[in-house]
Amino acid sequence: MKSIISLNDSSCVSQIKVDALTAKVEVIYKTGTKYNYSNVPRENIISLLLNPNQSWGRWVNRTLRNTDVEFVKSMPTVSELSII
Repeated sequence: MKSIISLNDSSCVSQIKVDALTAKVEVIYKTGTKYNYSNVPRENIISLLLNPNQSWGRWVNRTLRNTDVEFVKSMPTVSELSII
């Protein structure tokens, strides 16, 4: 089940979708770029779900820049572009 987190006032991230069961995260940046991350540590996903007001930029840098996390760049959908 994906949880959408979009309440934070981040300067670089528009939306984060997380799935703790599959260890996947989708990030849409303010630039319109979308990345799908896999093999994300579940404890970090749960931490974000429990504290969505933490700095998203810090969370992304600390969690998703890990060498064990895989990513694929993709294009956002039309509806996703409306949140940027």
